[in-house]
Amino acid sequence: VIAGLGGHLKPGRPGFEHDLARFAAQPLFRGIRTGLWGVTVAPEQPEFVRDLRRLAERDLALDVLVGPEQLHLVSSLAKAVPDLRIVVDHCANVRVDGQSPPKVWVKGIRGLTHHGNVHMKVSGLVEGTGRTGQGTPAEPGFYRPVLDVIWGALGEDRVIYGSNWPVSARFA
Repeated sequence: VIAGLGGHLKPGRPGFEHDLARFAAQPLFRGIRTGLWGVTVAPEQPEFVRDLRRLAERDLALDVLVGPEQLHLVSSLAKAVPDLRIVVDHCANVRVDGQSPPKVWVKGIRGLTHHGNVHMKVSGLVEGTGRTGQGTPAEPGFYRPVLDVIWGALGEDRVIYGSNWPVSARFA
């Protein structure tokens, strides 16, 4: 059963408004994903922000695939378009080693605290270990340092669990 899907539209590019209207006519269309496929998070580009405002006007969401170094861009985007639901995918692709996460990532996550329109999709943790198969830690405590930062910054109302299947099957 498919409850909804995120499309592949490129904000800031010609044709976005037309394609958004066409896709949004479908009830299962719930938003778009950016941060890959040649589209970066670009809060400094007026056309990019304009198109994301169009997304927000239709009550659609933006999933962003970023790394720790781009979390400040998500914060800027959340401020520029406060009515847009933003979901950061895969815990912002943090490296997971069972220790305290990198400072740049922690700072970026904490920078999202005051933006109530930003949510974190907890997924991709086993991929973040860089290990595969039997070498992937199965003990939940190994992932706790990352999860504690997310939970502390965003709380129970802004943390979402999502699988990364089938990609995760390569790792665990």
